[in-house]
Amino acid sequence: MMHTQENKALVQRYLLDVTATGNMALLEEIFAPDFVAHLPNGDLPGLEPLRTYLTAFRAAFPDARYVIEEEIAEGEGVAARWRWEGTHDGPFQGIAPTGKRVSQTGTTVFRVLGNKIVEAWPQADFLGLMQQLGATLQVPSQATE
Repeated sequence: MMHTQENKALVQRYLLDVTATGNMALLEEIFAPDFVAHLPNGDLPGLEPLRTYLTAFRAAFPDARYVIEEEIAEGEGVAARWRWEGTHDGPFQGIAPTGKRVSQTGTTVFRVLGNKIVEAWPQADFLGLMQQLGATLQVPSQATE
């Protein structure tokens, strides 16, 4: 079993060496093959959905840089509070490049087993990011009688 400092270092490698630089070659070193990302709208099993997301993210924000604001570890768990800043230079979620400098904050809880990240529960300020990009929130109209 890894020590909490080693677990924190593994999460740092992901956020700083993979997410922030796009070095996809490290995914197999950092994540278990049966990795699962538990997203608010459902689970994404395996490394390919993560690779696809990170590739699209890096294309949209090629200069994105992450900062880990706080990291707490206990047992198999590591919680990281992070933020990133970058320039919107590629398409993102159907939004054409704006050239705007944007930032996002979030927290991800990771579970580490056998020197690999096996699960992650990310929560990020997606609405704030979309507002910075100029997206508008469409609220369905209420049917009136």
